[in-house]
Amino acid sequence: MPDSALRVLIVDDEAPARHRLRDLLDDCAVTLPITVIGEAQNGREALELLQTASADLVLTDINMPDMDGIELARHLLKVPHPPVVIFTTAFHEHAVQAFEVNAVDYLMKPVRAQRLLSALEKVPRLKPLGAETLAHFTSGLRDLPQFAPPGDVWSYNNAGFGVAGRILEVITGKTIHDALRDLVFAPLDLPHAFTRTGTAMTHRFAVAHRQQKSGQTEVIRPFELPLNVTAGGGAMSLASLLRYAQFHLSGGTGGKVLSPALLQQMRSPLVKKNGTTDEMGLGWHLRRLNGVLTAAQGGTGGGHCLHVQFIPDRDLAFAILTNHAEGWRLVQYVERKILETYEKLALSPNQATGGNRGVSEDMRVHAAPLATQPSLDQYAGTYERPPITSYELRVEGGALRSGKAPGTSYVFYGPDEAYVASEDGTGGLPVLAALGMGI
Repeated sequence: MPDSALRVLIVDDEAPARHRLRDLLDDCAVTLPITVIGEAQNGREALELLQTASADLVLTDINMPDMDGIELARHLLKVPHPPVVIFTTAFHEHAVQAFEVNAVDYLMKPVRAQRLLSALEKVPRLKPLGAETLAHFTSGLRDLPQFAPPGDVWSYNNAGFGVAGRILEVITGKTIHDALRDLVFAPLDLPHAFTRTGTAMTHRFAVAHRQQKSGQTEVIRPFELPLNVTAGGGAMSLASLLRYAQFHLSGGTGGKVLSPALLQQMRSPLVKKNGTTDEMGLGWHLRRLNGVLTAAQGGTGGGHCLHVQFIPDRDLAFAILTNHAEGWRLVQYVERKILETYEKLALSPNQATGGNRGVSEDMRVHAAPLATQPSLDQYAGTYERPPITSYELRVEGGALRSGKAPGTSYVFYGPDEAYVASEDGTGGLPVLAALGMGI
């Protein structure tokens, strides 16, 4: 086995899926030296195999018997020098959980060779860290196909944030860490805003927690900010976060950083979120409550959930920070109570929300599924999202489902507006809009 070869462990409970990944890795081996050290059918088998063989990368499915991929990744975080994890799954709703366990990528099945190669190039062992991280990351994007033209479809696009960060590096001649410090943090007097894990850990901070399947709460270890700084790689105290919101409310600091006109442009709608009444500005999720514009942003990563929001016409700003992976529930409750108590603002009944402004939202708070669900047969079939993946929707047990049995089920809240129906009622983007039905 060449010392330079990337050592890969494949984990999937379906033999055809494991064979498919082996074939794809063989294709990628033309560009990158790769050695498959073994295969496992679930997380428990993977952990046993890793006791006798070392791996640089674990390529794992999520939904598996005995121990799923998320639990496997959590166990790997506890070992010294853990392998990198890349998820391969047919279930798009696990994306937030995946990045909470420091996965470097999340591939939708069926996995394409070019997409897998792009993910492999993110493995730290293969790329220079530190000052060259964004340069290397963006160089791997140039040959990837474009899914949608800019301004056509809204999505959380970490690749786009990475490109924006690299542009900032090139223009300023500085690393992204130094550019953000000199152009944003220092001029706005944000003393507790950091982009380096080593710096953030020298200050007091709320240790992140998560809930085990047993019901016990545990500390998430290790704590590490993402390498892609402009895609959620920052840490900020509540005081600094509120000061940043105040900067937007007050119209800038006399043009010292951005002019009032540019700040106004940032909260002007640029694109409508498909299937919803929400819109997107430049860095701000825009939503109208009783006709009043609100601008919000948030994030979930490493067990922390935060939310910052301001209402320009009401001169109100607030921020919420939790240190639990399920903290989005508290975020949603506090946000709505603040808006109702101070400004009498609330979502209209069945208002079509985007479902994600950095944290999850529970649709049941303000909306109810259609009393009479539409005929489901008209939605069954294959939905293509070339060149990324495809989705198979089927009617089973009186519900519209996708994925392996029992699969993920969907419920309609409006005409052609379906949300994931989970046990806790959480919903993400309107599913059918996300599947490209042009709704």
